[in-house]
Amino acid sequence: MSIELTQQLADRILNLVLSAVEQPGIICGAGGVIIAAAARERIGKVHDGSQRILRGECDEIAITEEDALRSSNVRPGYNCVVLFDGRRIGSIGIQGDPAIVKGTARVAARVVQLELEALQQKEQLQTAALQGLQNVTVAAEQILAGTNDHQRLARELDESTAQLLERSRTTTSALRLIEDLAQRANLLGLNAAVEAAHAGRSGAGFTVVADEIRKLAERTRSSAAEIKTALNEWQRSFDQMATNVAHSTRVSREQAEAIRSVAAEIQRIEEAVATLAASK
Repeated sequence: MSIELTQQLADRILNLVLSAVEQPGIICGAGGVIIAAAARERIGKVHDGSQRILRGECDEIAITEEDALRSSNVRPGYNCVVLFDGRRIGSIGIQGDPAIVKGTARVAARVVQLELEALQQKEQLQTAALQGLQNVTVAAEQILAGTNDHQRLARELDESTAQLLERSRTTTSALRLIEDLAQRANLLGLNAAVEAAHAGRSGAGFTVVADEIRKLAERTRSSAAEIKTALNEWQRSFDQMATNVAHSTRVSREQAEAIRSVAAEIQRIEEAVATLAASK
């Protein structure tokens, strides 16, 4: 953004100059147009000497009392260029003896230059601050998006965990049924063995069947015990996983809320910086 000599700044500098020398003065901007003057009616008019200075024909114009007497269109005084960033952006003129007002006019031109440099630095800092805040906002949004994805995955995992828990309950119920069937098969085998013993030799074949039933019941009971042990181990691991998932979901939710708060605060700072820049 190009920094220019504004009427507001020109008025402020001119007031300082007038209070120092108690002499009428003017400050001209682009095109040699008077933008600040002790005689307010001169504002908006083009100053010939300032035009010459801004065209680069000279850096200063000094008009003595003798010069003024030889021409009815000029007054004694001193005009000098205002430079900024390598450009001729205006001029300052003070009416009076050039030998007296020259130093004040040059100081005023230097003050204008310093004011504009300070304004430029302020705008650069504001731009850098806004850019930095925007970069932080983008980073926060990316983190928030990642956190939201993590929350979504955590919710899906939580749902899967609930489904697995339900299946675990179903498996436990089925295991109880198997254990009950194994116990009944064992009782059936025992009863069959007793009946075979009562039948004597004619019950020999039935005795073999009874032994096989008891062996099957024993294997079923043994397998059920192994399944139950494995299921209990799995249940403990599953409970720990469910606890970790719940903790991760809670932490992710808290992080998301914290990031949203940071993003809102960054936006507030951005608005404040933008307001400050607009009110310069």
